[in-house]
Amino acid sequence: MQFIGNFVTFLIIPTGATTGRRITINLNNDGEIKVYNSAGVLVDEIGGNDGRIIAYDSSGTRFVAMLDGQLLDGAVTAGVADTANAGQFYSLLTGSPNFGARTFVKSPMGGNAAIANRVVLNLASGAASTGLFNPQIILGDEAGTANADFNLSGTVIKTTVTGSKYQWQTPVLGANWALGSSTGVTFDDFQYRLDAEDNVVMSGVFNAVTATPAATVFQFPVGYRPTNSVRVIVATSNNVGAAIAGQSAMVIANTGLVNVSNNPAIIAGQSYYVDAFFPLHNIA
Repeated sequence: MQFIGNFVTFLIIPTGATTGRRITINLNNDGEIKVYNSAGVLVDEIGGNDGRIIAYDSSGTRFVAMLDGQLLDGAVTAGVADTANAGQFYSLLTGSPNFGARTFVKSPMGGNAAIANRVVLNLASGAASTGLFNPQIILGDEAGTANADFNLSGTVIKTTVTGSKYQWQTPVLGANWALGSSTGVTFDDFQYRLDAEDNVVMSGVFNAVTATPAATVFQFPVGYRPTNSVRVIVATSNNVGAAIAGQSAMVIANTGLVNVSNNPAIIAGQSYYVDAFFPLHNIA
C-alpha cells in the first residue's frame, strides 16, 4: 500500500508485482479491482465510475460484463472491452406508446454496420458433443400448464441453416409450356417457395403454348418434393380468358415431376391459375 499525492491509495498483491498472477486495487486512481491470471492476462475487472463487473476469457479476447444496468457480451479490442459494439441485454421498466415494460436483446455489431439492424441468435442444444444437435426454441409458461402465445409484428420467414432467406423460385418449364397467361391479361408468373410451416407454396400462372406440350411441365428440385404424390386442383381458362368447364389439376410426384390432368383434353393457350401449397411432412 502506498500514499501518492493527495493520499491516493492503491494496492498490489503480491506487492510490487507487474507480471503474472496478481490483484491490483485502485492502481490508476480509477476505483477498480483487477485480477490477472498466471499468464498476466486480465480476467476480472470490478468497480469504476460505472460500477462495472467484467469477466474476460483466459486469452483476453472476449468479455461478459454487467455495466450501466445492462448485460454485455463482446470482443476485446486493443486490450479494452469494446462495449460500443457489444451484444446487449437489458430491460426498461417504463412504458412506450405501444408497449409496456420491455426487454431488449441486441446482437454485437462487430464493427459491421450492415448487421446493426439485426438480432442474430445461434442456438446450441448441448445434447451432442458439438452442442449443435437439433437446436430449437420452445416457448412455454413457467409451470408448463398453460398456453404460451407468440405475438409477432413482422413475418416468419424460413431461412437456410446459415440464415439466408428462401426466395421465390421460378421453374424451368418443359417444351411448349410458358410462364404467365395466354389471355393478354397480366398475371404473376408461376413461382414457388418454402414457408416457415414446412410447406411448398405455389402462386401464379403458366400456360400451354400448343395442344401437345411436353408431358412434364417442370420438376421441383430436391428439398421441394412431397413424400408421396400430391394432386392440386387449379382453375383454367382458354386463350381469351373464358373459364374451361371441367376439372384440371397439377399432379406432383415424389420425384418432383409435375404434370397436369385435364378433363376435357388440353387445348392450345390453356392457362393454369395456381394458388396452393402442399406439406413436405418434415415436421413429426
